[in-house]
Amino acid sequence: MEENWTVDISLVACKESSFDAHLDSNMEIDVNYIYFGYEFEINKTGVDSIRIDFAGRYSSGRDETLIRLVTSVEFQILNMEKLLLFTKNGSIKDPTHIIAPLLVVSYGAMRGMMATKTAGTPLEKFPVPLLSQSELYRTFLEGEDL
Repeated sequence: MEENWTVDISLVACKESSFDAHLDSNMEIDVNYIYFGYEFEINKTGVDSIRIDFAGRYSSGRDETLIRLVTSVEFQILNMEKLLLFTKNGSIKDPTHIIAPLLVVSYGAMRGMMATKTAGTPLEKFPVPLLSQSELYRTFLEGEDL
């Protein structure tokens, strides 16, 4: 007999964890030499909660960091042990693909905060790129940072 259970996810907290900027308001930005990269980390913070930390970084062609913003989004997930497996070596197994929409929410939070931080700066013309849920999830599965 198949067991029935409820999936209930709540966004508990969304905040800026750190911010560092090296921008001059008169700085000229060459569109050919501006890059955006991101990385994220997922941590179990309780029996039924996880935190996703997203770091977004603008850099120039000289690989000089212009802005780096880290955001943290915490989710409470009822019955999390039935959805995710946290291994002893720190990896996460996600047979239900529940991480995919959580990555989208977390990335969106970082995009919004970055837009606020770059408003009125030379980077305001370079919004953080949109990424699809499948692209974010593929990055999670492959364990790579862009």
